[in-house]
Amino acid sequence: MEIIKINNKTFELIPMGIVQSEKRRTFTIVSGLPFADIEAAFSDVSSIQHFSESGELLVSYMDGISVKTISKDLEAGTYTIEIGIDAVEAELKQLRAQVAALTVTE
Repeated sequence: MEIIKINNKTFELIPMGIVQSEKRRTFTIVSGLPFADIEAAFSDVSSIQHFSESGELLVSYMDGISVKTISKDLEAGTYTIEIGIDAVEAELKQLRAQVAALTVTE
């Protein structure tokens, strides 16, 4: 199976486990971990690597902004993680951090 690596964690993807639209990317993984562990693993989505079955790096996603949803399919034993990749959202996040830094120093 193909895998993704995020924050020093490795997860198996289901076949065709990555779906992308203009503003979102969705990963569907197989995992027996508790929900809280999945949330923790995907706390920083700014760097996700996608590897082939043979271990070859296929894609390095560096545009993740935030997790939008995490859902668990109990019957299939899978999680679906939806990540925002919208450039406008990234700009807004950066501006909010700058405003917060200015507010703290004044």
